[in-house]
Amino acid sequence: MHNKNPRETHRGLLVWKTYKGRLTDLQVLAQIRKFGDEGLEFVAMKNSDTALMFCTNDGLGYAPKRLKMLNCRWKRSPNTYVQLRAEGAKLLLEVADE
Repeated sequence: MHNKNPRETHRGLLVWKTYKGRLTDLQVLAQIRKFGDEGLEFVAMKNSDTALMFCTNDGLGYAPKRLKMLNCRWKRSPNTYVQLRAEGAKLLLEVADE
């Protein structure tokens, strides 16, 4: 039987948040801590207009409602942890230019 629910097959989760303008170092650290408290690991940052990327390989515990409360965007992925970090760094270049 084919499982069509991507939440169950796509355990990896990439989460990013973009900000208008640059954040100070203290603001960046506060945001990294905030997402870290949610169980997400910091991947990369682009600082032209600040964009932060986070990931977890246990994305099943993150319902859309929970992610919306963080006011961020996300993408589920079937990739392994190492692949997630590489995918996240690549995606960060694309989303920061939006």
